[in-house]
Amino acid sequence: MSYVDEVIQLVIEKNPAEPEFHQAVKEVLESLPSRQHKILSMYYIDKKNLEQIAESFNCNEKTIRRQKLEAIKRFKEKFNT
Repeated sequence: MSYVDEVIQLVIEKNPAEPEFHQAVKEVLESLPSRQHKILSMYYIDKKNLEQIAESFNCNEKTIRRQKLEAIKRFKEKFNT
């Protein structure tokens, strides 16, 4: 199961009567660059901390934090309009 599928499944379980919301979440997830997908997956699904994620990408923790925040910003933009 892909990261998007896993997240959508969780969204459906928590919000079963909101198909428009499910679709909106899916659209945002699919619009993210693959690196941001992976970061969110490792952070929220695999429960890794930013330091562990940075190690796996062989980069600075600040870079991972910025990428994570950019992905979250896309969600906020989609749902605050």
